[in-house]
Formats: sequence, C-alpha cells, structure tokens
Amino acid sequence: MDLHRDQLRQLTRSRRGLIVLDFYADWCGPCRMTEPILKELEEEKPNVLFCRIDADAEVALAMDFNVTSIPALFFLKEGSIVGSLTGLQPKEAILRIIEENE
Repeated sequence: MDLHRDQLRQLTRSRRGLIVLDFYADWCGPCRMTEPILKELEEEKPNVLFCRIDADAEVALAMDFNVTSIPALFFLKEGSIVGSLTGLQPKEAILRIIEENE
C-alpha cells in the first residue's frame, strides 16, 4: 500500500498490529532491491501491514521520520517506532525485527 502523511496518522490511530514503513525513491537502486524482499515478507506475514512511502513525493513525512538515507524502514506498533533499518538489508534482518514485535 502506498501511503501519504494524512493516511499514516489515521492508520496509526486505528491499527494495533505491526506496520512496516518503507521510505523509497524510484531512482534508488537499493530501494528497488528491497521491494521484492518486502513483498515476500508481506506474503509470509499477513498480520503485518507493509506500506511504501515515496520519499520524493512525501518530503514532509520523510522529515517527520528524520529520513536522511533510503531505503529506510521503520517498524511501528501502536503508533510508536519499535525498530528501524537504513540501506539495503537482508531479509533475515528485517524478519528479525518483525518477529520481535509481532
């Protein structure tokens, strides 16, 4: 799901489960390499909501999260950040944070 700033506010208020935010840009090679990993995890973890945020289009939202490098992954639970990763990460590193916070 592609996400915008106002949608994120509503989502974090209404959702109790884990949310994974993926800040990316179309021109970013590591972002393109991260996308299939997240799609695999999305299939494996149906209770986790995966959201993509175009950092170029959603500059204010990226600033809210202090995104300085992409890809940047943030893991939210009940509105709070419970983990984050920056740069291209192996599936296992992402999965570890998901499983610690499910």
